[in-house]
Amino acid sequence: MKASTLVETLVASVIFLVMFAISLETIVRLAVRRDDDTVYVVAEGETARLFREYASAGERLPGTTVKEYDWGTITIAIGPCRDYPRLQVVDVSATLRSERKVISRRQVVEINYEL
Repeated sequence: MKASTLVETLVASVIFLVMFAISLETIVRLAVRRDDDTVYVVAEGETARLFREYASAGERLPGTTVKEYDWGTITIAIGPCRDYPRLQVVDVSATLRSERKVISRRQVVEINYEL
């Protein structure tokens, strides 16, 4: 085996230095990320779960329910659908305290109970 030349050694050192700098920058960006993204994912998941629960059955009476969480509130509003007595509107919306964002889901469902 031949010994490495000075140029080859310098090029290899520069490549290692660049790779180290890129990996360090990536680690810093991952470590400094905000927790608001996590809160948004949790709120979206809870909103989707409640929406499936309230919209799938069509057996809920009209009214409004508010659920409080550490990250904000979820409001579930069930009301009649205009001009259609056998349909109701299910609206589930989450309001995040930290960012003032609103996640909303709305669906028209058929009523499964006697009026």
